Amino acid sequence: MPFSFILFLVLWLVPLSVSAAPVRNPGPQLLNHDQCQSIVQQVFTLSASESSPGARWEKRFQLLKPYKSACYQHGDFLSVMGAAELNNHRLYDAQDTLERVLMLNPNHGDAMINYAQVLNLLGHTFAAYDLNQQLLKRKDLPPEVADFVSRRDQLWASRFSRTDIRLTTALGYDSNLNTAADLSSLTLGNSATLVLDEESQPVSGTVFNLNASVKRATALDDGMRLWQGSLYTRTGAEERLQESRYRHDQQQLDLHYKRLYYTRGRHSQKQPTLAWGLTGRQFWYNGSSLYQSLDLLLEQRQPLNATWADCRIESEFRLSRQHYPGDRSQDALDHKLQGGLECQITPQFMLYSQVSIAFNRALNDRTGGNRQIKDLVLAGQYRQQKRLWSLSGRFAHTADQSGYSAQLDNGNPRSQRSLQVTGQLRQILSGDLALEFSLTRLVQKSNIVLFEYDAERVSLALDWRF
Repeated sequence: MPFSFILFLVLWLVPLSVSAAPVRNPGPQLLNHDQCQSIVQQVFTLSASESSPGARWEKRFQLLKPYKSACYQHGDFLSVMGAAELNNHRLYDAQDTLERVLMLNPNHGDAMINYAQVLNLLGHTFAAYDLNQQLLKRKDLPPEVADFVSRRDQLWASRFSRTDIRLTTALGYDSNLNTAADLSSLTLGNSATLVLDEESQPVSGTVFNLNASVKRATALDDGMRLWQGSLYTRTGAEERLQESRYRHDQQQLDLHYKRLYYTRGRHSQKQPTLAWGLTGRQFWYNGSSLYQSLDLLLEQRQPLNATWADCRIESEFRLSRQHYPGDRSQDALDHKLQGGLECQITPQFMLYSQVSIAFNRALNDRTGGNRQIKDLVLAGQYRQQKRLWSLSGRFAHTADQSGYSAQLDNGNPRSQRSLQVTGQLRQILSGDLALEFSLTRLVQKSNIVLFEYDAERVSLALDWRF
């Protein structure tokens, strides 16, 4: 009969023998250091036959657990106990146990190594990094342990600051580059008819899109700091679209700063719960500055307790100062409230919904006066290995406070509704390169026909991430 099986019977059918004294149920009885060490040695012997490291640690945890109270005064036993709890994903138990070890012996090397790992997994990134730095200074670590600590230090240090560069190039087709109403004439009032020239008709054509962005993320002791800059350009890919009457090129520059704060509660992993940020935006149309804005953002995120999915609630307030260099009568102050719900239904499928309302106050004598904008967004994603399918829909309603002109819908305020549906397929070609195909349909209706239009857009893009 194998020796390990005999030893197993000795341990479980006969009380675990420690220094020739049977200890079946330690209860309040405390064991001495030698007895606790003997238990650890026997447990390691019994678990050695398991086929995988995970199975070995699971068995060690089950065998050591009954003796945790009896050996609560002995750091070496508790260090192994804490390692077993860590490897069985009992992070808070491991935290308590390893803190007890370090209280008994502040220089216990094994406990310090595992305690740093527990802190990192619980989200206490800086505390884990600081403890790992202390371990690097020790001269008594075995070479293989010192190498592990050094490699872990490099990995954790890389998380404190990261720079991501992204470049997306796309060739596409747009059936309405100038978002114009499909009208040959416009009736004013009850009699006058205005004939619209060819330049006022929808212009279609092939376009080249380029989007470049740089993001810098820095982890802080209580959260994260994000910097991001992005540049988007759209240029006509046909010679015809370079002519002044058909040219509808666009460029947009965005600069973002965001500061995120995390909770510090011990019994919940760190979550981004509060953020504030600033965004500056510059938009050019055919080389001329058309629009500028400066936004202040306040944002809150929190997990939602749901048994059917992993969900998160988002709420946001955005204050935006909008400026139109070519027509200052359009300047406005925008107040926007937004709420969102994001749910990971399965590892492959995610749903997102968002609703918002914005109050846009005219700062000068703007035609139409103040306006109110309501938005509803629904989106879903399905991931299939290296393929990502996305479908999103957006409905928006814009209502002006006053009318444009007595000649347009008898002077009634503008009411504008739009629906945009986009489908996208993203195929990963390699770790940093993906191919994207997207198709968009956009329809806008209004009581003033000048603001009605529809468009179809299709594009094929290559997306690089560095």
